[in-house]
Amino acid sequence: MNSGAATIEENDLPDYLRNETSAVDEQAPALLVQALDSWLDSRLQEEEETVYRDLAETLEATLIRRLLDRYDGKLARMASALHANRTTLRRRLQNS
Repeated sequence: MNSGAATIEENDLPDYLRNETSAVDEQAPALLVQALDSWLDSRLQEEEETVYRDLAETLEATLIRRLLDRYDGKLARMASALHANRTTLRRRLQNS
């Protein structure tokens, strides 16, 4: 997949990404990390070039739908509880 692009070194990353993997994994639930690893393994075997975008879109759409269920379909209540913009959430729901 490397098309002659420069290699990203640890020093190139912002501080919050420089933490060791174990420190990051401690903050995320083990099942989430396991599911992410499995999803990444399957996507990287396909040599997908849009892995990051696809993951971000999938996670966002799933998260918004799950939260909407928890707020009984009330987008305004959900937006208020999350301190998010209702219009943005509605647009993201429509695009997913």
